Amino acid sequence: MIARERTEPHVSIVNGTTEDLLQRYTLRVMVYEANRAAFNAVEEWAGRSPPRPFAEDPTHTGIRDFSTVEELNLALQLQHFIQLCCEIRPKLTQKQISQRIDVFAKGERAAFIARYGYKPEESTVPRIPVTSEGPVDPEAYRQRLKQQPE
Repeated sequence: MIARERTEPHVSIVNGTTEDLLQRYTLRVMVYEANRAAFNAVEEWAGRSPPRPFAEDPTHTGIRDFSTVEELNLALQLQHFIQLCCEIRPKLTQKQISQRIDVFAKGERAAFIARYGYKPEESTVPRIPVTSEGPVDPEAYRQRLKQQPE
């Protein structure tokens, strides 16, 4: 058993940084802010005036709260790219933006796999969720998720 672990580390060691709560919290706040900035850029690009109020998608919130450092870095890069696409002048069409985001996301996914040696969806799920307000009790968080209407 010990010999095997020396040559093949346990999957939780290999698939992402989960226990660095400070780094996860910092990245989680950065992802939230980048998501808000990208949302505002999309609203401006779409010509919505005044823009709708920002609210993070509950589906994304649950995923990001249980993301590793590496996954949060990937999400941050994608949000920045979405914002850049909406700010390009002359204005891009929705199809052009979608194509650019698709190419960028595929490239970042390939770079992630090349750098870390596993797919983002194979990342270890952290035991402690980290919201944009900070680390929270896992049991209380799961209870709150169960109580939310779908």
